[in-house]
Amino acid sequence: MVGKAKAVGGSTAGQAYLENVQKQEIEKLQEQGYELARNMLIGETPEQISDEMKAWNLDNPEVSHLKKQVFTMVMSPSIEDGTRLNDNELIQMGKEFMVKTLGVDPDSQPYRMYVEPDSEYKHVYIYTPKTDKDGKTISDSFIELREQRAADEVATSYGLTRTKTVVQEGAQDLKELLRNVATQSVSFEDYCQRAEKEGIKILPTINKQGQMQGYRVEYQGKEYKSSVIDRNLTASKLAPLFEQNLHRQKVVDNWIAGQQEQVTDHGQGYELARNMLMGETPDQVNNELKAWNQDNPEASHLKRQLFTMVMAPSIEEGKKLSDDELIKMGKELMGKTLGVDPASQPYRMYVRTDKAHKLVYVYTPRTDKDGKTINDSFIGVRAQRAADEVATSYGLTRINTAVQEEMLDLKEILKSVATQSVSFEDYCQQAEKKGAKIVTTADNQGNVQGYKIEYQGKSYKDSSIDRNLAVPRLAPLFEHNLRKQNLVESRAAGQEQQVGERGYELTRNMLIGETPKEINDELKAWNLDNPQASRLKRQVFTMVMSPSIEDGKKLSDDDLIKMGKSFMAKTLGVDPDSQPYRMYVHTDKEHKHVHIYTPRTDKDGKTISDSFIGMRAQRAADEVALEHGLTRAKTVVQERTKDLKELLRNVATRSVSFEDYCQRAEKEGIKILPTINKQGEMQGYRVEYQGKDYKASAIDRKLTAPKLAPLFEQNLRKQKTIERSQGFGMGM
Repeated sequence: MVGKAKAVGGSTAGQAYLENVQKQEIEKLQEQGYELARNMLIGETPEQISDEMKAWNLDNPEVSHLKKQVFTMVMSPSIEDGTRLNDNELIQMGKEFMVKTLGVDPDSQPYRMYVEPDSEYKHVYIYTPKTDKDGKTISDSFIELREQRAADEVATSYGLTRTKTVVQEGAQDLKELLRNVATQSVSFEDYCQRAEKEGIKILPTINKQGQMQGYRVEYQGKEYKSSVIDRNLTASKLAPLFEQNLHRQKVVDNWIAGQQEQVTDHGQGYELARNMLMGETPDQVNNELKAWNQDNPEASHLKRQLFTMVMAPSIEEGKKLSDDELIKMGKELMGKTLGVDPASQPYRMYVRTDKAHKLVYVYTPRTDKDGKTINDSFIGVRAQRAADEVATSYGLTRINTAVQEEMLDLKEILKSVATQSVSFEDYCQQAEKKGAKIVTTADNQGNVQGYKIEYQGKSYKDSSIDRNLAVPRLAPLFEHNLRKQNLVESRAAGQEQQVGERGYELTRNMLIGETPKEINDELKAWNLDNPQASRLKRQVFTMVMSPSIEDGKKLSDDDLIKMGKSFMAKTLGVDPDSQPYRMYVHTDKEHKHVHIYTPRTDKDGKTISDSFIGMRAQRAADEVALEHGLTRAKTVVQERTKDLKELLRNVATRSVSFEDYCQRAEKEGIKILPTINKQGEMQGYRVEYQGKDYKASAIDRKLTAPKLAPLFEQNLRKQKTIERSQGFGMGM
């Protein structure tokens, strides 16, 4: 079964043309085929259906940026399969095709399925909007690849012929022939000539600049794309093979002529292992690895074409490890660091023996087997973690463990010193008394940026001992210690401080500040280990948890703390115990509500996303309420709007325009308040009922203005039809 997909829509001239083409296609289908199924659509003409689908997108906040408004997918079973399949089976297959391609539930999405039986194949066209039921954009990234995979999976589940199976069976002999030809060829011209002798015609694809971009293959009356036969037979993958074959041919020729070519010995080590590589010199191997990236559409933007990873066991362990063990460890390091299967990836492992350490270098390209870029974000951190995991699994010394054991005493000493110091100078002096020498790093203005510690003949960076001992973390601690010291002195002189607040602190974690400003500074300081800290507009999350008035009276402080931690975890995806936070209860309003403050950075120094934070917080609040048997906000709204929903639905089914809808609603005691933009156009509306105000979409998404418009048109058409039929009756 073949699957095809495209999306059309937008506002430019080119997109308008595509919209016109789509409408023409649907009109053509009406003449040639029949409608198979539809969902949540009432339009009669192709234009009405198209408008309904576009109206569905209006709840999407990204609607103005959508170049593609509607997906058009085509499901094409083989001729034999098409004759056997009935309409019910096609509908089920179409729904499954939608799920697997777009990741949506078809029953909650508007769609139309249309069959074209007029050609040799029975094609099923599926139309659906670019927005899902939650108002979010459905991604069209790699849409053709996704739909083809979906088509193959659907075909497999229904016992039909898969496109890939047909191609593979037809191309199996061709693949073997071309592989044999390639291993003997020294250039692309030679490859074409040798292939022609085997009955295979090579058809190069030339771009406007006259350069070859790829090629197609004609064999036994059929045409194939080279990458469909075998990705290793594409032009970019063949080029280094041809160079290697030419090099080998020259070596043989020179040998025959008595000129033996000497291969330069690195004198530094030996090759441990390789995969999917044929080059002999480092340059040839390097070119092969880079050539692998050519199938990646992002290849031209990659600053780094290759990954170079180094695995360094300790000196003693390096002497004991065999080559087989090093190869297994190298593969595991690749898998854990890059998230790839080494068996499906080109790589070269090389052992250097010219240093005290036995170092294993691993080289592999930036592109995986599917032509996608392998992410290099935090690659150093990932490689270190992977090395520690590999060391643990083989019972070797972890780098982190070795360092931590040596620094354990020093860490305790410095922590004890820090809790007693009131300034950085005081910290340095007290540390020196304990045998730890602080060596500071300053900027051009003389400000301390960081420091190293010399202890028992070794030097350590502050953050490697403990992240909480870095300069930005120590500064608020020293200020806190100084304030405590001043407070003790003030109290001794009979001066007391009065604190007046509107509630009380519920709990805190990893914070020592006394005033809101001090706590805020501590929370912001936590972000300084984040490389993106300077770009963060919001340095601190402020979340509010508001149980209902009745629930608030019953909940104890321990209940609120548990709920607050659960709320943090569900909203932000962090472990609250590893994160600084402060929870504060406000009691100055009827509701007992808890304010939670926590920084934008997690324990690993990564930014915590604030995308859709309002929606995430509401969902988390609902889940926490359910877990604790409390009233959910959504339940309250739904109970209040149940009667209103029924009233408005009844009003809508009788209305022929928005004005008519407003007038009929007013008779039921409901006031409609349209929302008008700067251009004077209506964007939506709110509803006043029994002294309360609701957004239309909160009552029922089907009652929003864009969803009502086609219903009013349908009602108007029905009314005119009835009037005409009554007129005909009177005339008779």
